Amino acid sequence: ATGMPPLMAAVATAIASSSAKSFLFISLFRFTPLIPFVWSNYLFGLTPIPLLPYSVATFLASLPPLFAFVSGGVVGKAVADGSVSAPPGLIVFGVLATVGILVFIGRVSREELQKLARREQVRESEEEEEEERERRGG
Repeated sequence: ATGMPPLMAAVATAIASSSAKSFLFISLFRFTPLIPFVWSNYLFGLTPIPLLPYSVATFLASLPPLFAFVSGGVVGKAVADGSVSAPPGLIVFGVLATVGILVFIGRVSREELQKLARREQVRESEEEEEEERERRGG
């Protein structure tokens, strides 16, 4: 995660810290209909997420959207016939996945931001102590 702002690097590292976190993160991203695969692929390329959780989560979480895309022909016909209705379960699932990824990223980001703030406080405290020692010692 080099070349990234510290918070983004910390979040990326935290997400990649366990296969379960990586799997959940990728699955929620893949279920979310608002984020195109291309964008999420670029995002995942910037993280140190291991290949196995990435591959398995992408495969499994891609099945529902794939089903929806394949069903698009049936829906298209229904639209043409004027008898279309969106399945409520699919809409609810998409909304829940979107909320889930937002909550998950928010929680991980908040935790990493708190860690960065604590590290910064420790660093500043150490610098102040060093300056104080230098003033006393000469």
